[in-house]
Amino acid sequence: MRYLICAVFISSLFFSCNIDTSVPQSAATGTIDEVIVVMDEQDWRGELGDTVRYYLTAPVEVLPQYESTFDVRYIKPNGFSDLLRSARNVIIFSSLTEKKQSSKLALELFDKKNISTNKNIIGKKDAYGKGQQILFVYGKTNRDLISYLSKNNNSLIERIAKNEDSKIRNTIYLGGDSPELSTQVKEVVNVDFKVPKKYKVILKKDNLIWLRYYSEKYQANLVIQSLPKTPLEENIGIAIRNLFGKAEVKGTNEGSYMSTEEKIEWMTRPITLNGKKAIESKGLWMMTEDFLGGPFKNYVVDDTKNNRTLFIEGFVMAPQGDKRQAMRQLDYLMKNISF
Repeated sequence: MRYLICAVFISSLFFSCNIDTSVPQSAATGTIDEVIVVMDEQDWRGELGDTVRYYLTAPVEVLPQYESTFDVRYIKPNGFSDLLRSARNVIIFSSLTEKKQSSKLALELFDKKNISTNKNIIGKKDAYGKGQQILFVYGKTNRDLISYLSKNNNSLIERIAKNEDSKIRNTIYLGGDSPELSTQVKEVVNVDFKVPKKYKVILKKDNLIWLRYYSEKYQANLVIQSLPKTPLEENIGIAIRNLFGKAEVKGTNEGSYMSTEEKIEWMTRPITLNGKKAIESKGLWMMTEDFLGGPFKNYVVDDTKNNRTLFIEGFVMAPQGDKRQAMRQLDYLMKNISF
């Protein structure tokens, strides 16, 4: 009997060795669009630092005031430790020389065999936190690195922004979603859209629904409209939004309605949205006979499958504060409407 007990005890020890006792990886830290830039101090104070700041802190297009593309925080290579090591977006910039502390740090983080002179950028995911992205952007010399950034800054910015999608999603759906509102959206405009719980219906009519999110700092508006099939001309997004604004968005002053600000030029371009041809438009909206205004962005999509044109717009009112984050969240929602 004693042998049986011992056998059971010993077998339980072997069994316990197979239990996963690892600690789950904690989430990477940092606010949305915060980027930690690591490079040698001499480079940061020189032309390389100027180039990095020029692209990463460039003003967001068509906002009523200056707001940078990213919130850049610089640290020296020896400062990349403790809390900063788990930052969500980290970019190391350096030329490939043993004299650079930044390149030595990169060699500690990345396998040397992966740092090819035929490339200028490599990345690593979830190194010190879930959702983290560490990038090493490099060149044979600083001049090569600056040349690479001047030609490829858009792809670098898109890579950083894409990594932020999970954080943006978690922020948007922090309070959950509203299946009831999602059902209403489906019934009115025949799209699948997971509506965040804090959104409310402002207007619902045939083939059009207008949703709004209220906070202390801003109001975020989302409009979805199903229209008869229409050619995707350059300014179609501006024309549709002006019709909607004049008919449905009234100001407090008599005769006031929402229109598109023409003193600051809006921007339009053809794109592909979720595999469908579309026109993207962005600019500033204004209330006629009033002093209210703010940024907007919309997509007019050729929905061939349903033989229609779909109009999706997000616009923000935040008289006292920044608009970048609110517009980023609206853009994420608009891009995740399926039909």
